[in-house]
Amino acid sequence: PKIISKVDSTFEMIYPFLVNFLTACKTGRPLLTLLACLTFCAAILAACTLPSAITSPCGLSTLTVTKTEDTNDGVCNDADCSLREAVIASNTCSGTHTIKLPPGTYKLTRTGANEEAANTGDLDINSSIVIQGSGAKSTILDGNLSDRIFDVKANQTLFISALTLQNGQTPMFGSAIANQGNLAMDHVIIQKNIQTDPKGSGGAIFSYDQGNSVEIHNSAVVNNTAIVGAGGLYNLSGNMTIENVTFTGNTGYAIANMGGQTVITFSTLAADIAEYEIWNPLNGQAVTISNSILDSLSKNGACLQPLSSGGFNLDNSSSSTLHTCGLTGMEDLVNTDPRLLPLGDNGGNTLTMGLEPASPAIDSANLQTCSTTDQRDVSRPQGSQCDRGAFELENPPARPTATLVPRPTRAPLPTSTPRPSGGQPHDPNETTLTFQASTNCREGPNAGFKLINAFSIGQTVSVLGRTQDKTWLNVKVPSSTLTCWVTAAAGSLNGQGPIYTVIQIPTLPQTPDSFADSTTCKNGQRSVVLSWTVDALATGYNIYRKDKLITTLPTHESSYTDDPPYQNDFEYQIESFNQYGISARAVTLAKGCP
Repeated sequence: PKIISKVDSTFEMIYPFLVNFLTACKTGRPLLTLLACLTFCAAILAACTLPSAITSPCGLSTLTVTKTEDTNDGVCNDADCSLREAVIASNTCSGTHTIKLPPGTYKLTRTGANEEAANTGDLDINSSIVIQGSGAKSTILDGNLSDRIFDVKANQTLFISALTLQNGQTPMFGSAIANQGNLAMDHVIIQKNIQTDPKGSGGAIFSYDQGNSVEIHNSAVVNNTAIVGAGGLYNLSGNMTIENVTFTGNTGYAIANMGGQTVITFSTLAADIAEYEIWNPLNGQAVTISNSILDSLSKNGACLQPLSSGGFNLDNSSSSTLHTCGLTGMEDLVNTDPRLLPLGDNGGNTLTMGLEPASPAIDSANLQTCSTTDQRDVSRPQGSQCDRGAFELENPPARPTATLVPRPTRAPLPTSTPRPSGGQPHDPNETTLTFQASTNCREGPNAGFKLINAFSIGQTVSVLGRTQDKTWLNVKVPSSTLTCWVTAAAGSLNGQGPIYTVIQIPTLPQTPDSFADSTTCKNGQRSVVLSWTVDALATGYNIYRKDKLITTLPTHESSYTDDPPYQNDFEYQIESFNQYGISARAVTLAKGCP
């Protein structure tokens, strides 16, 4: 209606010129015809520049949302534009678009999951988009407990700032955000999002595949829920960077890192309701933490297995607790109460856990690597050094004299960041490998095997064995009982030990055989039944739709029923996995219903 009214007014304006033009043509007077023609064309050009409703949003680099209602009427202009309409408009344009959200609560009421163009349900990100709120306390994006909030598609980028994401709900992965691309967040509160099915994970954010990235700064991930897995962040195999972030009250791990790389700095992880704060089952060292606070409620400690420490951390779990974080970095403190205050509004635009005046976290972080501000944008340091964790106490008292339990052997502060030494000196009579390139170390000798560890340039490890063709070496992970496989080309052999022996290779599962689909279409409902032959070597199966993980099944299952959108063609993929790694994928194409 808005477009029609503007077109009507435009036509009223040019109508007299149109009459003059036709009259001049009829009378055959050339000069009058020319003047009428020029006037008519000028009126047309002027009129076409007036109504913003009929200009393309692709011509605008910034779209401002004008209403909180969740509408989709095909209009996005400076007078009428919902958040959903702004996302849909941005998805149709090339380049990166910025969407500005004034203060208000934006509730997603257009229900309908598994639609991939942002028309209903979650907001599908099919281009690069920046969404700027007006502050996390005043700009709230509510998922209405009907679907997740954002679905970032492969190779796309979403940057979110200054808003709250809440009440997203999904049975599968990522109840606030499912990320297959590149996600960045700053000054955001992620709260009260719920993942509801034991086959899924990621109460707040689930990030999928290798090459994806997540960066979160100056934010709070609080009070989210996952039936299994991480109530907070789940990183499957990409890279994740976390700085100045508070995690608390999440049902499920604060952070799960499966096969990717996660770096945590100046953050606080406390009182999440799970077996661990950090779940790192495949490669403990793939999670690096520094200048942070771990205050776990779990009797198991804060971590599944030891992390890579950048130093200056505080872990309030006993050093004798099974599977604790194994923090032995410079100035790491274990079995030490950080004396945190409850989660609350301590200034700034997010939620934080403050520090009591006697907290050992005060003035004890690494000044050389200190971030410039804390989570609330309070400048660091406020005292002689920065405070550990996401919160910097303003006007701190004199440094407390509380009795601390440091790590067993404390090294002096370094003058520069040292390169990893690779552990204890090696026996000159053994064969060793010194790495000349950064290298992943796996459960077996190819990329399909599970990642166990990673080595840096200059590290030296003991060689225990080799493959028959000598292209892969089995080595010992320093300071642990683990062994893993690296490519022999990654380094140079040293020592005068005996010739290492051929070691039997673990057995990977096979690609599921006879993978096929059958589709039933009835009364507007569609069911796709996937079937395959059980692999005796597998302990389970991952199933993907359009490269997006939709379920994980146990070893005895040989079929799965999916209910995708009615008319679309979908490519399904399946892979087997066991304790050693993952098979190649089998593929089938399910045709849409007519």
